[in-house]
Amino acid sequence: MEVAVHLIQPALAGLIIALILDRLIAKSNHASHQHSRDLDLNLVCDELVIEVHAKEQKRAQLTHSQELDVLEGSWSEAPPMISTTCSA
Repeated sequence: MEVAVHLIQPALAGLIIALILDRLIAKSNHASHQHSRDLDLNLVCDELVIEVHAKEQKRAQLTHSQELDVLEGSWSEAPPMISTTCSA
């Protein structure tokens, strides 16, 4: 019986060590995958920021162009100027 205990203890210790190593490796792989995913998300976020900025610039240009069109239209529809010179 004593011989069996001496054989089982090292086997159980090895099993526990193997289990701990397995969990550590799994955690490491998960952390590596998570880091890669975070980098991908950061790239997508940066691309979205650039896209939003470009769209804001285009909207500002369009608004400015529309304002110029309105101003040009109001100048062409303005009543004729009254002459300030006297005609006799």
